[in-house]
Amino acid sequence: MAWLNLVTALLAGCVIGFLSGSQYANVQGCGGRQTGASIAQQGRTALRDAQPASPVADSAKVQAQVTLPVSSGQTAAAHVVTATTEPIKSIEVATAEIPPETPQLGEAGPMEVQFRCPDGNCKRVTKRCEQDHKPSSTCPKDDWVDEMIAIDPAPGKIIVNIGCNKGGDAVAWLQRWDQHNFWNLPAWIRNTGGGFCPAPKVVAPPKVHGASEYPVALCVEAVPKTVKHLEMARARLGYDSEGAPGVLHILHAAGVAQSTPGQTIPFSDAPVGFEGAGVSATGQGQKFGTVDVPAKTVDDLVEEYKFPRVDVLIVDTEGHDPAVLFGASKALESTRYVQFEVHRDIVNTAWANTTLFSVVQYLSNKGMDCYIAGNDGRTPSLTRCWNPQQEAPGMKNVVCVNRRDKWWPVLEKYSPGSHAD
Repeated sequence: MAWLNLVTALLAGCVIGFLSGSQYANVQGCGGRQTGASIAQQGRTALRDAQPASPVADSAKVQAQVTLPVSSGQTAAAHVVTATTEPIKSIEVATAEIPPETPQLGEAGPMEVQFRCPDGNCKRVTKRCEQDHKPSSTCPKDDWVDEMIAIDPAPGKIIVNIGCNKGGDAVAWLQRWDQHNFWNLPAWIRNTGGGFCPAPKVVAPPKVHGASEYPVALCVEAVPKTVKHLEMARARLGYDSEGAPGVLHILHAAGVAQSTPGQTIPFSDAPVGFEGAGVSATGQGQKFGTVDVPAKTVDDLVEEYKFPRVDVLIVDTEGHDPAVLFGASKALESTRYVQFEVHRDIVNTAWANTTLFSVVQYLSNKGMDCYIAGNDGRTPSLTRCWNPQQEAPGMKNVVCVNRRDKWWPVLEKYSPGSHAD
């Protein structure tokens, strides 16, 4: 893409520090300390030779996020370049340092430049990247989900939940698209027990007259005792009955990055609903024995169940979410919405060896924007407003949406600094 020429020109000879609001920028490899005006002039020169890949208005704001190659012992730099199209009015460059990591589980290609029109038609540019807004993200207040359902209530949705645990998330999503008052999350919780976070209050969807399709959920769980618990609850509530307005598949398997036919992996043989269980009995799961569990990638599952697409992909695998996402490379091309958990503090897991930045980059290359799912109901952008502090230890939840989907404006609406503020 032509706009990558801008990024290449800016990054070829130097690493540029944050420019906005400061007179000087700390520039490495560019002859020492230079003024912000000098760096901006370099950007203008590069911009004159760059043409957007698709027509945008003069006031459109364009951003590119690029990761430099990492050699052993070196530090990568995540650069965010922001500029207006011709006539050139401003250029801002921000640099986020990403510490060296052990080898990644997956390789992400170059980040594609993303064109942004905050109000849908590029008539004005809005303030972005409120880096002081760093919400807690343990149990998100996901009001945006209700809006997603409201604008797309058609019931024939496909939900894939890897690390289903007690099944509350899968049933909640089934109920959100239930046109027959069949699925009932409170009843399910009474039979299975609650989860880590309080159960969401599911809002009934708008009526869709004449709808002939039903929602389908695939609940993938690796702990054997929990799988049996789920199957018993499904039977007690009649959720496995023939002719039910929807399907809840329950599969005993562990999500992985790569698999071979018939492959199994050791998994913690934990009690029902134990939150610390994981691959190879990592973390708290070490107190229990292990059991061999079938290994499946998301791509395997989509092919086996002949899903034409995935509307909602939920991943919660106690530290192994990056591996599951890397194993969904093909499925993500037709996935609309993704929700996963970040737990970079759990040792001996995929998250311990994988940066959140690399996962955001990987998903962006699949056409998705990612956001922190805040407990305060906000969704600060990760794709466009990367902050290296997001690599800090601790748990957080991330949601991503395909940029071409009708749900994308909903997530943008809840992002700080959006046109809805």
